[in-house]
Amino acid sequence: MVLDSVKNVYNQWFPPAPTFTEKDVPSQEGKVFIVSEGNTGIGYELIKMLYATGAKVDMASRSKEKAEKAIQTLTSETPAPINKGSIHFLYLDLNDLLSVKKAAASPSRVVWTSSFLAESASPKNDIDFTSLEKGIEDRTKNYAVAKAGTWMLGRESARRYGREGITSVIQNPGNLKTGAYDAIGWVGMLFIGPLLAEARFGAYTELFAGFGSVGNGDYVIPWGRVRGDGECPRKDLLNAMKPVEEGGLGYGEKLREWCEEKWKPFI
Repeated sequence: MVLDSVKNVYNQWFPPAPTFTEKDVPSQEGKVFIVSEGNTGIGYELIKMLYATGAKVDMASRSKEKAEKAIQTLTSETPAPINKGSIHFLYLDLNDLLSVKKAAASPSRVVWTSSFLAESASPKNDIDFTSLEKGIEDRTKNYAVAKAGTWMLGRESARRYGREGITSVIQNPGNLKTGAYDAIGWVGMLFIGPLLAEARFGAYTELFAGFGSVGNGDYVIPWGRVRGDGECPRKDLLNAMKPVEEGGLGYGEKLREWCEEKWKPFI
């Protein structure tokens, strides 16, 4: 068990070079992609790659000003693509469920973003439903629980909607130089900074999750590799998200029902 955990840490913190990049993506002319928080970090790098494929990309963001500034910068610094693409601002505030409804579409593949912290910092079985409303005082653990919950929702969606042709893929984009580490300060960055990769590598993970050869419910790790459940050291999480009828705890379905109660007034 300890050896599996060490191997898992090494595998995701020190991944090999990406084998699937923007050069492997064919023309996406006529297709539409929605990238959340695309005005910075990984989303920005992913949009830059999609723009060159001829796709129409909706940059989903809370701030119109920041999004339009990012679009201007992106289109000016990116060579004109052979296949003419376009980038548009789409207002989306995930704290405002009414805006989520307005932004909703019917994609054929949904990529759910988890994190390495889902495995390394979440409690056993991840979710204590009695404290779900108020959360946990530990911010890191709160984040870890949320990201493991995203994993569970992705698996549940794969089980529920796969037969309808909607593929759900879960991914850990990697440990990257983005705003996620702003709060740790310069002292912390002295230690963790050398271990972080440029944001574009996280975009490679997402690019593979969106276009690569992946199955419904697969978990993608940096920089674009499918990790089987057998390689995951957190068997408790895998069992928690498994349906009750398959011998699991059914937390994926239970969490989905909890979320539906929250967004029901906005639908």
